[in-house]
Amino acid sequence: MNWQRFLPSVLAFAAACSTPTSSAQTSGADSGTQADALLSQDSSTAADQTGGDSADAAQTQPDAAAGQDTASPQDTSGKGDIAVGPPCDCKLVFTHIDLNANAVKIMQSMPDGTGATTLQENAILSSQPAGGRYVAMVGSPKAPSMRVMTLGGQLVAQVSAAGDAPIFGTVSADGKRVAWTRRLSDMSNDTELAVVNLDTSKSVTVKSMPSWETRPAFSPDGKWLVWYGADGKLHMADGSGNNDNVVLADISDDNDFRNGLSWSQDSKRLALTVLFNGANSNISLFDVGAAQTVALTSGPVRHQGPVFGYGDEVIYFTDFTADKSATIRRVSVQGGASEAVTDGTGYDVLPQPSPDGRYVAYARWTDQDNLGELRVFNVQTGAIQVVDTNVFNRAYWVAGL
Repeated sequence: MNWQRFLPSVLAFAAACSTPTSSAQTSGADSGTQADALLSQDSSTAADQTGGDSADAAQTQPDAAAGQDTASPQDTSGKGDIAVGPPCDCKLVFTHIDLNANAVKIMQSMPDGTGATTLQENAILSSQPAGGRYVAMVGSPKAPSMRVMTLGGQLVAQVSAAGDAPIFGTVSADGKRVAWTRRLSDMSNDTELAVVNLDTSKSVTVKSMPSWETRPAFSPDGKWLVWYGADGKLHMADGSGNNDNVVLADISDDNDFRNGLSWSQDSKRLALTVLFNGANSNISLFDVGAAQTVALTSGPVRHQGPVFGYGDEVIYFTDFTADKSATIRRVSVQGGASEAVTDGTGYDVLPQPSPDGRYVAYARWTDQDNLGELRVFNVQTGAIQVVDTNVFNRAYWVAGL
């Protein structure tokens, strides 16, 4: 499969897997024969995936840009009196595209870029791994299948077959359930949101209607599932998907997409992107129990993709500026002025703080195709490390991998 030839389709598919969109996914120029060949190639390793261990599944990759230290004095502005926890044994998991080998893969790496190994070939990481499992989009960009895999390389479940048009999937914190969305038709944005119990294989349709239901996210305690609705509202249902969903808040004045949400570790608050006046968006904090939303940033800005930092004390987000640059910033959950983490000289997006709060992984996009470098910012020293030079979308931290 020539991934470089179909790079625009692959990138569009990757973006759809990781971020909500207000338009249908872009289909590739991939022929059915090529798609079948790719899926056949992938399924040829199924025996290893279902029966192998982590040593068999992980092959050392020389193509990752390991250990490229690009510490830059101007980026030390992101240093501050930020609480950090005891060091965790954490690795990064991300989607890498190798243009030389025409391959896309899910990889893992140490924070300094060393020890890079492959977890899954011909696959794109959909969301944060949890409970020792992750959701992968496998196969052709035109007709992917969705699978739940263990971090050791075993196949847990094939949630969808090729042709089911999956969009996004995420596992619960205990790794026992997966919430996923799919398009009901290639010609529309109609979607279905379902929850699958991975122990029993029972599937519950949470919502199926002419709408674009996006970004489902389980609470860390597993009790709740929230998602953005096409009605511009934040919805919540029981984490099993069995009860009727309720509207938590009206968070938008139009039906454009909401870029990202994040649960606090105590499952009591949500960090949200809230749209206003069309193109503007701010970062807001939603108290689930009180059903109240408080804006943490304001003004004619485009602040998106919030995620809680260590101890739920700060929220990291992306600030998209008018000059087509982007900066990683953070703001206290108590409010006040936000501060820059990166220097704004590039297109820095998709922050992901480590569980111990000592690092922030982010992508520096180098072109218009959502492709660029995976970088890690050291919160205490201000140093920046390039981990990978061709990364798709958000990277995630996994402890004990």
